[in-house]
Amino acid sequence: MAVFHNPNDTRHDDTNVRAAVRLAVVVAALSVGFLVTAALWVSTCNGATADTAACGVPQRTMLAIGAPVILLIGGLRAFVRTYQTWRDHEAWWAWQGAGWRELGFSIDGEHRFTYQYSPDPSGLGATLRAVGDVACDGTTTAVELQLTVTSGALTRQWSRKPAVR
Repeated sequence: MAVFHNPNDTRHDDTNVRAAVRLAVVVAALSVGFLVTAALWVSTCNGATADTAACGVPQRTMLAIGAPVILLIGGLRAFVRTYQTWRDHEAWWAWQGAGWRELGFSIDGEHRFTYQYSPDPSGLGATLRAVGDVACDGTTTAVELQLTVTSGALTRQWSRKPAVR
């Protein structure tokens, strides 16, 4: 566990930050390298001289999904390290950033929702509601989840309708 005397002193986190950046760069380089190799390989797969054993549908499929699979594995590895460093009270945020970067996850533009929880007075149900622009097209929508317990079984009912504010 890293204990800092000064909250602005993050030198102890440098090792994890460097390792997370190194993983992100190596995984991105491997992915780009695989993508370039796949493009060169597929460019030789035309004409009468194409080798059907090297240019068949399964081979082309593997070449198409190879780079995304490399990024997925790198992202999952980063998330495993996120948990491990969080558990050890170290700089987990660096690994989490690397994981999301490898997966290409980003929220661009407005993404504001409002949430509401309304329990049923009987205690046997509740309504969860999210109001926002689901498709990011300027149309506000309400998404609701009705939860009810009947005879000991939980039932769920989803609905989407125009929002009433």
